[in-house]
Amino acid sequence: MCDTTPPFSVVTVCVHPAGVSSPATVEISHTAASGWRDTITRPVDFAVPLFWRFVTTKFGLTPTP
Repeated sequence: MCDTTPPFSVVTVCVHPAGVSSPATVEISHTAASGWRDTITRPVDFAVPLFWRFVTTKFGLTPTP
């Protein structure tokens, strides 16, 4: 059987719309090349800082103003 795991890490962003009794949230996940997945879900107000935290922590990249 072939290994179809890509040889790279991926950061994904998923928005969960607001419901009747819950606010909208954003889920940001880092999936390592090894298959290990690290996920965090927060209110949408935290989406951009949370994204950059993952990118900085996982890849060592920082945003420029």
